Amino acid sequence: MFQPDRDFIPVKDETLVLCVPEFNIINGGLHAGNKLAMKKFMILPVPVGASYFREAMKMCVKVYHNLLNML
Repeated sequence: MFQPDRDFIPVKDETLVLCVPEFNIINGGLHAGNKLAMKKFMILPVPVGASYFREAMKMCVKVYHNLLNML
């Protein structure tokens, strides 16, 4: 199984850049069955300090659950 964290990559190359996760938090538009003007609301956890994919995933899950509680 592929482990996206640098610690699990056999070659320690600091120039290696892994994909940046993008998370769809809210769907809208015609296909969503609601009246939101936007089609998708995406978040990118990297600008707020996620160093690893696992950390970014945790951040996005927290945002999702907090948003769910607010709505």
